[in-house]
Amino acid sequence: LAYSMDPGLALFTPGDLRALTHINLAFGLIKNGVLDMGGLPHIGLCERFREWNPDIKLVLSVGGWGAGGFSGMAMTGEGRRAFALSCLEAVEKYNLDGIDIDWEYPCSDQAGIDADPRDRENFTLLLGELRKVLGTRSLSIAAGAGEAQLAAASRYAQGVGMAFQIRDDIFDVLGDAETLGKNTGMDAARDKRNYVSLLGVETAQELVESYTGQAVDALGIFPQDQSFLAELAQALANRDS
Repeated sequence: LAYSMDPGLALFTPGDLRALTHINLAFGLIKNGVLDMGGLPHIGLCERFREWNPDIKLVLSVGGWGAGGFSGMAMTGEGRRAFALSCLEAVEKYNLDGIDIDWEYPCSDQAGIDADPRDRENFTLLLGELRKVLGTRSLSIAAGAGEAQLAAASRYAQGVGMAFQIRDDIFDVLGDAETLGKNTGMDAARDKRNYVSLLGVETAQELVESYTGQAVDALGIFPQDQSFLAELAQALANRDS
């Protein structure tokens, strides 16, 4: 995934596109209640991107820090409908795969934008209108998180990262080069200490399981279905290569 401001679009190479699955184009803005594409003069390059990678997903990000217009637009059903239709027009005109709403943030004027206590409910209604108009096209948001959620995300990342590294140390001792696709015994050859040399294979594997459990447990704070992330942590811990 790449997140590119307009000047950066001209810097992409065919190799970049082959390495990517998604590009978020930043930013569309809100002007007079509808989508304004004036900040993306290089958006025509998207045609070239699709030539380089026909499977690339191109998503327009709307808003960003300090970009207002959301609160007033979302205040009425007519405003939400007009904005959603303008997003559909841009998606169809530039052959995009979806819209990413970066309202930073509803109910907050910290960024110097218009805000209202009703933004919370209106944001939900806005997303509903966008889903109705965009159909099955991609629709995503940028959302804030509380300290507890950020801490949980950090615990998940630490757990997955540590389990992955220790599992890699075990492979370096017990794995075979043909399965792994790389040489084994490299740490020992360089007299480099790792978790296996310090703790032994059995204790190292117990740590893999412990850190994986930490990662999965950290997901419990989030109300949404986190089964994918839990399965990802387990898959990385149990990988064969």
